[in-house]
Amino acid sequence: MLRIEERGALLFIEARGAISVEEMEAHFRELQAIAERTTGDVATVIDARTVDLKSLRGAHRDCAVDNLRRLKPLVAHRYVAQAMVLSTAWGRGLTRMLHLFVKPAQHTKAFASVLPAEAWARSHLR
Repeated sequence: MLRIEERGALLFIEARGAISVEEMEAHFRELQAIAERTTGDVATVIDARTVDLKSLRGAHRDCAVDNLRRLKPLVAHRYVAQAMVLSTAWGRGLTRMLHLFVKPAQHTKAFASVLPAEAWARSHLR
């Protein structure tokens, strides 16, 4: 399950359980619609603490990479922060490593809980 809640310039994204590639595609279409109708800086908090990481496959990675590349020209100059919330140290470490190669936002950081993630993301909004 993927759900987006708009909190002003902060997008709170909740990801739970097993996520299909089709759900990811719909999620990125929703993000594109938000990007096209808004202006100004944006930050995200992605709460993925309960995602079934073992169910994610190469097709999920390909979907994310393809959609992020497609959306980047739309938001690159204004996507100021992405906070990823994951329940395990392994997941947070993997996120940090991936962000060395693919940095979706100007600032990225992994967290164990939502409150510090949201405070950090909001601190990057002008």
